[in-house]
Amino acid sequence: MLRKKQKLDDQNEPSPAPAAGEFTLSRFANTPKPKLTHASHLTSKIVTVAEGQPQEVDKSDAQEVANGSTEPYWQQVYRIELKLSADLRNVSLPDEVAACYDPIAYADEIHRAYMDRFLDGPKHVLFIGMNPGPWGMCQTGVPFGYVPAVRDWMGLRGTVQKPEGELSVRPVEGLSCTREEQSGKRWWGLFEELCGNPESFFRSCFVYNLCPLAFFHKSGRNVTPSELKSKAKGEIQTIAEKYLAAALQVLQPKIIISVGRYTEDRVKALVKQNKLDATVIRTLCIPHPSPRSLNNTNWNEKAKRWLEDNDALQQARLANDLKEVPVGCVFVYGPNEGDGVIIARGCNLVNETKNATRHVEFICIDQALEYARAHGFEPPESIFTSISVVVTVEPCIMCAAALLNLGVREIVYGCRNDRFGGSTVLDVARLLKSNIPIRGGVRGDEAMELLKEFYKGENPSAPMPKARTSKKASG
Repeated sequence: MLRKKQKLDDQNEPSPAPAAGEFTLSRFANTPKPKLTHASHLTSKIVTVAEGQPQEVDKSDAQEVANGSTEPYWQQVYRIELKLSADLRNVSLPDEVAACYDPIAYADEIHRAYMDRFLDGPKHVLFIGMNPGPWGMCQTGVPFGYVPAVRDWMGLRGTVQKPEGELSVRPVEGLSCTREEQSGKRWWGLFEELCGNPESFFRSCFVYNLCPLAFFHKSGRNVTPSELKSKAKGEIQTIAEKYLAAALQVLQPKIIISVGRYTEDRVKALVKQNKLDATVIRTLCIPHPSPRSLNNTNWNEKAKRWLEDNDALQQARLANDLKEVPVGCVFVYGPNEGDGVIIARGCNLVNETKNATRHVEFICIDQALEYARAHGFEPPESIFTSISVVVTVEPCIMCAAALLNLGVREIVYGCRNDRFGGSTVLDVARLLKSNIPIRGGVRGDEAMELLKEFYKGENPSAPMPKARTSKKASG
C-alpha cells in the first residue's frame, strides 16, 4: 500500500473492493453517455498562428481513429500519444531548458503496462494532468507516477531506460527510485483511500497527461509548460490541444476533470475552439496536488470536499446552463444513516419538457423508483424510507408534500424558497403530521447566488407580459 510502501508480492490478499458507490466519482456514471460526432468535429476548427497567418492543423490523426481500428483499445490512445510526443520533440525549446525527458519513450514498458491493464474501453471520467514530474512519471511512465503507487498498489513492472541528455541532478532510476513525488503521493494516496484497489478507480476513470514531456533547467529545476518562454509555449499548447482532441474521440468521456488551472485553460480553449455543447461533455477542475501550488496545504481534505461539492450544486449549475431555474438534487440511499450511495440526481427540466411538474424532486423520484424495481424492492416505494434528499433550494409545497408522503428519511436544502417553500412558507410537515427531519441553510449562499444569476437573465418559457389597459368609466 502507498503509505507503508508494502510490496505487492508481500501482500497475502488483494485490497478489498469498496462498497458500491463509495468512490464519489462513480455517481457521474448515472448521466447519459455523450455521443461525440466524427473526429473532424473535434479538430476541424483548431487553428494555429504561424508568422501571423492562421493554418489549419492536420486532422488525419483524429480521423484515423474515428474510421475504426481492430487493434486493442488502449493501443489506439497509445498511438496518439506517440505522435504527440514526436511532434512535441520537434519544437525548438528556449535556452533555459537544458534537458527534455520523454518517459513514454524510455519508460515505455511500464507505460504500456499501465495502458494495457487500465484502459480497456471508454471511461466515464477523464482526469487530465499537465506534464510529468521529476520523481513521478519521469521515473515510471505513469501520470502522477509515485513509485510505491505504481509498483505496489497498481502492481506494474517493467524496465526503465535512461533518457537522452539525462541531468545528473535529475537521475532516472525507475521503480528503484526512493525519492518521493509529493503530487503523486497525494493523488494516488487519495484514491487508494477512496477506492481500496486500483480496479475500483479505473473501472470508470482514467488519468491522462496533456503534455508527456518534462522540461528541466540546468540546475535541475522543473520547468512546467506554463513557465516556458518564447514561442515554444504557444506551439506546445497548440500541439497538445490537437492530440487531446484525437484522444477524446477514442476515450469518449462524459466528464473531463482538469487537474490544475493551466490544464483547465487548455481544455476550455479546446472546447471553445470546437464549439462543443457544455451539456455533452462536462468540464470541471480539481486543485492540483503539487505542494508548489498556492494555499495547497491539506490537499487531501480539500480534494475530498471538492468531490463531494460537485454534486447537487453542480446539477444546479447545469440547470442554469440549460436556462432552467437552477435547482439541483440528489437522492442518497443507505440502509443505515451515515452511509449510502447516490441513486438519483438531476436538475429542473420544466422548460425543456414544457411540463410545470418536472421539478427536480420528481425527476429524482422517478429515478429512485427505477432503481428500486431493478434491485428487487417490493413494493418499489419501500425504498424511500432509506433515502436522504439533498436539494439546493427548499422544495416547493408540491414537492415537499410528495417527499413527505413517500416517507423519505430526511430533507436537506440550501437556500429558502420565499414564495413557495414547503417548509417556511407553508409548513407541509405539520399539516401532514410528519416527523421527517427538514434542515435548511446548508451552503445556502451559493445556491442563492445561482438563483440570482438565473433571474438576471431571461426565462425562455416565461409568458409574455400583457400591457395593462385603463378602464374608462361608463357614462
